Amino acid sequence: MNSSKISVITSCYTMDRLRDITELIDSLHAQSYGNLEIIVVTERSQDLTEGIKKHIQSNGYLNVKVVCNEADWGLSSSRNLGVRNASGQ
Repeated sequence: MNSSKISVITSCYTMDRLRDITELIDSLHAQSYGNLEIIVVTERSQDLTEGIKKHIQSNGYLNVKVVCNEADWGLSSSRNLGVRNASGQ
């Protein structure tokens, strides 16, 4: 049976939330559903983006994308950017 891909999109905007985001990524990655894509959108924070990327690389997570929203601020804008970066399969 071929299971549909699920894309989980979350956004974050400050470095003090790095621990929360990495715990969220760990929790999602530990789910039993295998066809999962995790997209994390950061808002104008290169430090946060790099911190998340380091966590992803150190854990070998292949199903996680990190996208930095440099253009527009706001939750809706970040969610829309995440949707545009979803694989849609």
